[in-house]
Amino acid sequence: MTYGDYLKQARMDIGYTMVELAMELVVYKSTIDKWERGLTQPNYINKQKIIEFFGFDPRTETITI
Repeated sequence: MTYGDYLKQARMDIGYTMVELAMELVVYKSTIDKWERGLTQPNYINKQKIIEFFGFDPRTETITI
């Protein structure tokens, strides 16, 4: 799985839309979309925002389907 796959799963697990997550992280919705599709990666600052928001790093969390 890619970082974007983990991010998308974590977002969906809490019931957030891309727009809602973008508002929380203070980025554009298109940025979330690009991260989730693996077109770009969050920079260090945005990765820290993601970890702070979710309370864990989505890459390292075990996700069951």
